[in-house]
Amino acid sequence: MAATRTLIFAAAGAVLAASLAYGAGQPEGKRVQPRVCLTQRLELTEAQKKQIEGICTKYRGEMKKLREGKGDRQQGREQARELRRKMRAEIHRVLTPAQREKLQSYRSEWRKGALRDRGLRRGQAMMDRMTRELALTPAQREKVREVYRAHREEIRALAKDVRAQGGDRQQLRQRAQALREKLVAGVRAELTPQQQQKLQALVRRWERGPRG
Repeated sequence: MAATRTLIFAAAGAVLAASLAYGAGQPEGKRVQPRVCLTQRLELTEAQKKQIEGICTKYRGEMKKLREGKGDRQQGREQARELRRKMRAEIHRVLTPAQREKLQSYRSEWRKGALRDRGLRRGQAMMDRMTRELALTPAQREKVREVYRAHREEIRALAKDVRAQGGDRQQLRQRAQALREKLVAGVRAELTPQQQQKLQALVRRWERGPRG
């Protein structure tokens, strides 16, 4: 169930409609939230903001029901995808053609940035767990840090390439996965045989993800 909840939260976050709803009246903080940026970019009228807020309120309730319900991972994906599609369609009907074009551009930028950030976070989490569970020596930790630094640069290069050339989401996932596999191989080369066995078990657990 934990995995399903994670999927639903991710789907809800990817629906940029929620970003639209809460843009107005938010106090400025140290970091500008995507929802504030998006509201400003689309130059929504007060009437549009109210309409979109109503749509988001409705789908927030639907997402909550889905999150609290029971179901397997695939079912969670399909239901969240359908909610995302419906929510996006309703919001698009509120927007002008020019605003829809701006929204599409923003979504593309957001996805590219999310890919980079997600890759870096996942890589760092993997490295932290490896260091802890494999009981690395100081020398090994330094070698592994070097491997991870190279990995981060490759992730950044991938994000830059995406911004310049674009690409479909499946292709981007495959390239990111290849970089993760390269990271694991680089770490493996610095380990003892016993540590390598532990690493293999750790990676298997990581790939399976949380189970609920």
